[in-house]
Amino acid sequence: MEQRHILLTAVFLLVMAASSFAQSIVLEVDKDAYICGCQPDANNPGGPITKLYQGPYYVSAHQCYARTASCWALSSLPQGNTITHATIEFKCTSTYGTLTGQMVFYRFLGDWGETTITHNNLPSYTSQDSIVINWPAAGQWLSIDATNLVQFWYAHPDSNFGLYGHCANTTATNGAVEFNSSRFGTSADRPKLTITYTTTDVKSEGALLPSDFRLEAYPNPFNPTTNISYTLEKSGWILLNVIDLNGRIVDRLVNSYQSMGEHHIQWNADRFSSGIYVVSLASGEKRAAKKVVLMK
Repeated sequence: MEQRHILLTAVFLLVMAASSFAQSIVLEVDKDAYICGCQPDANNPGGPITKLYQGPYYVSAHQCYARTASCWALSSLPQGNTITHATIEFKCTSTYGTLTGQMVFYRFLGDWGETTITHNNLPSYTSQDSIVINWPAAGQWLSIDATNLVQFWYAHPDSNFGLYGHCANTTATNGAVEFNSSRFGTSADRPKLTITYTTTDVKSEGALLPSDFRLEAYPNPFNPTTNISYTLEKSGWILLNVIDLNGRIVDRLVNSYQSMGEHHIQWNADRFSSGIYVVSLASGEKRAAKKVVLMK
């Protein structure tokens, strides 16, 4: 019960000290390609192109499956924020034949080269968080809700290898769609990723802290260690926790009886991802919270 009270108090202090702002950013594709199944060793096929193709069709009496590969770099998105929504859009310029079934997009599990990826060296991919969507019509934007996917990429940037798209559950023998690629002449019609995120502007906590109950962290921002100091006006049982912006205790630094006066401890956040954290100090009826920013 005491720990719950301390946690709720720390979250209350954070809410009192922070304001959230919704912002959006539009990203163009970092790299893309299409893979031609009837030419298993060919790329795009043959190199950089201005169109992407997806679907089953026949070439010289041989059924071929065109598939796409796309990746977005999230490095321009500020760290320490919360992604609330993400949409991937492709501009469909033409359709061919009869389209049945759906399009499906998987998450790549390995890196690939924009001018070297082929049917024969396709990286592995997972169906765990696949996205299934209906075929678009010519002239339409294909809109894909990629919120969960982008949230995963944002939290695991070393796992962002992009999307692998092809057809699923199709009975058509000759049908495909044509999308503009990242090299299309008109930039407004290229594939894009729109991300809406909430950034938290945490104000100075000084107004929330009594003058005889000091809590500081230096350096701040830091990578990966910061030195935390605090002053106790009297001896007592101390809880010093690190809390993320979802209100979860991610690290417990102190849980012991300490004497009055100044104390110092170093927090090593090497195993944590970049972002905003809150150091929460509790001593008797007194509470303090300090925002710290981990920037790796």
